[in-house]
Amino acid sequence: MNTEASKAKHKSAVYVGAGVTAVVALLPRISDFFVVAFVLGAFAAVWFAIRRAKELLSVSDAAQLGFLSGFYGLLAASAIYDVVWKFFHYELWQIKNADRLLSIFAGMVHDAFSPSAWLLLTVQIIICAILAGSVGAPSGILAVKLFQRRNPM
Repeated sequence: MNTEASKAKHKSAVYVGAGVTAVVALLPRISDFFVVAFVLGAFAAVWFAIRRAKELLSVSDAAQLGFLSGFYGLLAASAIYDVVWKFFHYELWQIKNADRLLSIFAGMVHDAFSPSAWLLLTVQIIICAILAGSVGAPSGILAVKLFQRRNPM
């Protein structure tokens, strides 16, 4: 059941799973084991979809939730990490460094059009998709097997 209604129904579950993945990926000690972020994000997405919608999820829907939550969550975590790193590296909270903000922004815009930045971004997205597919999708399948109620016969 891969219809538009099914995708819209599980959109909030993907947001919850991506949020959990991003938060876990940004934690100091746990981020060394990035697989934990994919597993917990997929578990959160599937659990939220099962409890919120109160319906039976198929294995393909669970795999899709696991993949999307891991993919979007890791991309969000890397973007947040880059912004926070620039903020603390250039000490932008200090008033005396406020003049650097415009030059940093101009440098970011200049780097956005360089081929090496696009290559790095593309490789990062490909690696994120591979990891989400190899860890997040099986985690979603495992989560649906663990959390879904079975029909009594």
